[in-house]
Amino acid sequence: MSSEAGKYFQHDFKQRFVVQELIPEIQSDIFTARYVAAPSEIYPQLMNYTVVSNARNLGLLVLDGTLMFLTFLGLRAEMQSYLLPLPELPSTLPLLGHFGKWLHNNVNPLVIEHLNMFLVVGHEHEHEKREKIFKTTSWHTYLHYFMIFNTSAPYHLVARSPAFCFSQLPHGKCDLIQFVSSLTWASSDESRRGHHDIVIGYGINDCEGGFVRLPLRNILEFTIGCGLEWRLQAAANYVSHSFQLQTQIQLGDVAA
Repeated sequence: MSSEAGKYFQHDFKQRFVVQELIPEIQSDIFTARYVAAPSEIYPQLMNYTVVSNARNLGLLVLDGTLMFLTFLGLRAEMQSYLLPLPELPSTLPLLGHFGKWLHNNVNPLVIEHLNMFLVVGHEHEHEKREKIFKTTSWHTYLHYFMIFNTSAPYHLVARSPAFCFSQLPHGKCDLIQFVSSLTWASSDESRRGHHDIVIGYGINDCEGGFVRLPLRNILEFTIGCGLEWRLQAAANYVSHSFQLQTQIQLGDVAA
């Protein structure tokens, strides 16, 4: 569920949110996928609804049998059990990226049940300061970040990864435009989720699609850092105040 493509960086720009359906197809032995507008019967309250909001792409996930809507990413994931109204601003402290921009959600979060956490990909977009863009390792205008939150309210941030993009060659440049659009388990076998891979789908230059397959543990290590096991345990039990403090200090260092 995402806002219309448009000049969302304009002040007081009114967004119209739509629901899109992913249609996979095989044509001439080539697998393709496209988005189409979902029937109006799905969330009819969105018809003719516009709002001035800093929310971008809403994330949908089911927690304890309830469909939840992810609106903002910050030191907490802002969630609500109703679709409308959408808040204009977050109530939690937003996360800032390399460009100093708020991180906005990309995907429907992926619940990691054996950890009682969920994985999100967020992004920031720079369209003006070219000198900053050329200083990044990716040389492109979108930077992505993994984020992990607890599945219990108030959905505290566990960790955020460094910025990343996908390059076809080791130490090579990334595409000018990349936009992560999905996270999925590579297998439906619940018993081995802790050792399974995650498939990440992303768009390339607004005209092609790609995907990468990464082990869950690699993503956790990249996002959480060294000392993975005890950090996960501390985050799950809320017993380590130093862990939460260290996370905030790291966020402050990155934002600076």
